Amino acid sequence: MENETQTSSNGFQYRIRMDWDGEARVWIATSEDVPGLVLEDASKETLMERVKIAIPELMELNGENHGENQYDVLKPEITDHVVNVNGQTIVIRNVPCEASESSGEKYYSDDVAYRLERLVNLAKGTMKQFVEMDFANGALD
Repeated sequence: MENETQTSSNGFQYRIRMDWDGEARVWIATSEDVPGLVLEDASKETLMERVKIAIPELMELNGENHGENQYDVLKPEITDHVVNVNGQTIVIRNVPCEASESSGEKYYSDDVAYRLERLVNLAKGTMKQFVEMDFANGALD
């Protein structure tokens, strides 16, 4: 998998997997969230436009209709997660997330959210007023 993008439609999110097939020289879009979605195109941008058209059609064929569709592309990013708890500031650096192109809002995967929760609980145990950690190794700075 070379790239992964999420597309959101009126609050509904669909994970779209984008793979590059070097032999065929095309991008391939598939999704476990949208049964039947398998598209390919030489241009990643054109493929995303085709995906945006195909999702509502496939969802309707699958018995799900979410009305008018508006899409937002989420791109992988690294961010800092800051939590203030009982006067204690906890900063966790280098956290992987997906950010909305239109709003900048950040989203964490379930695995990342679980790890963040564990790191915050670890930091709370230090009783320090300010705690800084790195997400990748969970080390206190």
